[in-house]
Amino acid sequence: MRRPAKGTIAGSRSSIWIAFLLLGCASVPPTNVFTGPPASANEFVLPTTGPLQGCAGVEFDGRILLDVKNGETLARRPAGDPLRIFWPEGFTARFDGAIWRIIDDRGKVFASSGETISDYLRGNWRGRSVCTTTQAVYVYD
Repeated sequence: MRRPAKGTIAGSRSSIWIAFLLLGCASVPPTNVFTGPPASANEFVLPTTGPLQGCAGVEFDGRILLDVKNGETLARRPAGDPLRIFWPEGFTARFDGAIWRIIDDRGKVFASSGETISDYLRGNWRGRSVCTTTQAVYVYD
């Protein structure tokens, strides 16, 4: 059987097919995704994370504060860039006119902006598991 020469339509088709297969196998959905659009100007759905498979957590020294800016929740450290915080499904941030409140999946206030969260980042935040890495904080069930 004769093989098509490179650059021919038949050769291109097989190359395209292989490229699609490789792209399909290589594309992995992101772990951290937003669960929905903003509920309003004063409320938005928080970014979530899928199940974590092990946590080689790190600890940071100093006072770490919860901050809400531009649709993200952040752990502000005394030194270094802030860490993004990812939440369990159903968590939202709501502005009450003075501060941002983190509302859990049961509709209860879980945390507030400006709150010191240093102790929670060591593994347990009000009954939820926590994994802190050098890049982000993951709160999960």
